[in-house]
Amino acid sequence: MVMPFLVFSLLLASCGVGEEQPPADYDTEAGEGSDITDNDGNGPHDVRHQCVNGEKLGPACLDARDCITPGRCGFPPDGYGYDCWWSICRAVFIAPTDGDEEADIDHDQEDDLDSDPDSDGDILEEDSQSDGDDDLDPDETDAEELDWPDCVFCPKDTGLTCGEPPEPGEVATLFQQVGDNRPWRPGATNGEWLVFRYVSPDRADYAQLYGCNLLDKRLYLLLDNQHEILHLSMDGSLIVLWQGIADGSLRGNLLLGDLDTWEVVHESEVDGYETNRFPFVRYSYVAYTEDKTFPKEFAKFLHIYDMRNGQAASNPAFGVHHHRHDGKQILVTGFPESSSQAYMDGTWMAELPELNFRPLILTAADEYGTDFDGEWVVFHTLRNALPYRMWWYESMEIYLFNRRTRREIPLTDTPSRNERFAFIEYPYVGYTQNDFIVSGGVGPIEAVHLETGEQWNFANTHTEEVQVLRDRTIGMVNNGGSVQMIRFPEAGRIPDEFDCDDHNPCTDDYWWVSIPGCHYVNNHDRCDDADPNTPFNVCLDGSCTGLLLGADDTETEEIPAGGFWWGTDAVYESWREPGRVWEGPRRWLELPGFMIDKYEVTNGQYARCVEAGACAEPKRQRSGREMDYWGNAAYEDFPVLYVDWFEARNYCEWVGKRLPTEQEWTKAARGGGEPWIYPWGDESPLTTQHQYANVEIRFGEVDDAAPGGSFPEDVSPYGVYDLGGNVNEWTSSPWTPESLDAEARWGNDVVVVKGGSWRFGASWSLNDSHVDGRFPATPWSPSFFTGFRCVQGLEKQLDRTSPKKFH
Repeated sequence: MVMPFLVFSLLLASCGVGEEQPPADYDTEAGEGSDITDNDGNGPHDVRHQCVNGEKLGPACLDARDCITPGRCGFPPDGYGYDCWWSICRAVFIAPTDGDEEADIDHDQEDDLDSDPDSDGDILEEDSQSDGDDDLDPDETDAEELDWPDCVFCPKDTGLTCGEPPEPGEVATLFQQVGDNRPWRPGATNGEWLVFRYVSPDRADYAQLYGCNLLDKRLYLLLDNQHEILHLSMDGSLIVLWQGIADGSLRGNLLLGDLDTWEVVHESEVDGYETNRFPFVRYSYVAYTEDKTFPKEFAKFLHIYDMRNGQAASNPAFGVHHHRHDGKQILVTGFPESSSQAYMDGTWMAELPELNFRPLILTAADEYGTDFDGEWVVFHTLRNALPYRMWWYESMEIYLFNRRTRREIPLTDTPSRNERFAFIEYPYVGYTQNDFIVSGGVGPIEAVHLETGEQWNFANTHTEEVQVLRDRTIGMVNNGGSVQMIRFPEAGRIPDEFDCDDHNPCTDDYWWVSIPGCHYVNNHDRCDDADPNTPFNVCLDGSCTGLLLGADDTETEEIPAGGFWWGTDAVYESWREPGRVWEGPRRWLELPGFMIDKYEVTNGQYARCVEAGACAEPKRQRSGREMDYWGNAAYEDFPVLYVDWFEARNYCEWVGKRLPTEQEWTKAARGGGEPWIYPWGDESPLTTQHQYANVEIRFGEVDDAAPGGSFPEDVSPYGVYDLGGNVNEWTSSPWTPESLDAEARWGNDVVVVKGGSWRFGASWSLNDSHVDGRFPATPWSPSFFTGFRCVQGLEKQLDRTSPKKFH
């Protein structure tokens, strides 16, 4: 696919300005005898560049980020020049002129290549230089070190060859277990090297770093410094790895190196064997996590190192499980420590290097944001998952989220299996398909082209780690110890900036790469048709449509004007404690009177709104255990599920009502008297005698949503049912993170959800079922454990035939 001109022009942007100068004897022109050809466009050596005083010399690489600053690629040792290959800079041998000493190695000489590589790439053959020993012991190889200045990563030719890289749309095994030695995760590639760590059975205390050179198909030992290498990441020639020092001191360090110059860019030693881990590099930042005792297990806090100026930043008040960044912004799975027990793991994002995180995806279930590319975020979620064994789930699914349009898009819907560890480089999205019972937790990588729908299933790529897709390529080591590469067909890329605004509020504007240009997708947003005779306006089929209000046959209860106790100063005992400061402080609050629905809105009631065009269908058709829950007459009186906050608001406004505020919901549940813990009093929802509310999952027997009023003791002093269980409920109030009096710092991007749910067990529901329980959720994130009900003021009911607008 030919890239759009705008993308191409952005990639050819000019370099920045700096002070570093090339060596005095560096010839910026390719000399006679150079293996850099004459730019005829026939091979990977045809284009090269070097940054000098902020300008490129010679034709530019396809990826201009390599020339952000002078010397971004470093300067080559004597006898070497730079060229571009797969959008990266690499050193290539330049034949010496008269009087020059002969350079050590020419990577492109034909006699260095394996003339007969294994056709499948599965078993690696030794060439004529090998001593016949299959073990990868660098002390027993005939290879010599590259004689480059100040070598820290000192590559040694092992005498072994690597398999051929795959064709587009395929996976290839480049290297696998030799003797008792075994490649080990993780793996990474930059287009020139596929790097992995290698563990020998007689050297269990440390691992060595090896790399398949994709240009000469040879295997090199890159680093052997008696350390244990656990995590690594690559960006162009940059490589960062975490290594534990195998001296019994429980120390470790981060090592940032450049595979073009074989120099160390940064090294930081830290105390604690597992203190600084999971480094990830994208110029100009390295992100990594540091162990810290958080209320939640496995959480760490994040550090950022800026390699341009050596400055570091961190956010010790935010717990992180996973992170990924693009050099400008960082995506994490985690939670704020100050009110950590209010949150499940969510997907958050921050600008670099400030690390002021803002939520993208929050629900009452774990939302694991794993990767992003531009405006697209991919995450796997447990919101649809059901436990069938303690801590084991099925139906983990992959979702996309567009940060500009604020739309969630379900990518998979497979209740009988799990999809996890998602990655993205638009238009490609992939994930690992697995089932904990069938495949022991891992499975093959699957991928899809988001615009064309083309799909791939890469067999034998079983993995349990998030992979990195960069430049349409993945380098990895699977669970069986095979070093593999996946390559996707080339596709265009979304421009960094584009203007597709058609000034129509009823369409979402996107840039596509398969058919380059602007494309428009109809939405269901609210709008204004400028017609005073239609009180409810909504987008239908790409245009603003005016509707009359709908009929409302819902039973309601009156909540009289007056005061009630709002908030709590108590600490409820459960595994989610200590402390729930976001539920307090307690105070006496006065409210005007209002009417509230006696039961949660049902499938049957919501269906009438869908038929009228005022509401969109639920995002999923199923409930916890019923696959045909929506649209099935048998469940007409059950609460509607998978409706996001916007559609819940639409329904309430279509029937002349609105969503309740958090204060209104709390008063309806507690009444105006004693500050009971639950709507029915102070007794736990589950006792040995009976169950007050629909709040429990029993492993092996999954409960589900129930018709309104099925639990007659789950009733408030005002006669309102199912406020302590059945489904959580949307409110109109923005979330205040630290306390009831705190600032709603994220506005309406995070709202308060109230009440208990069938989805969560008794220990959880002791918190969520009590009247003061509250948790945050992003309004675009529906689930099968969240529903809603509506309220209306006590003033005269709105005339549904009146031309008056309802606000």
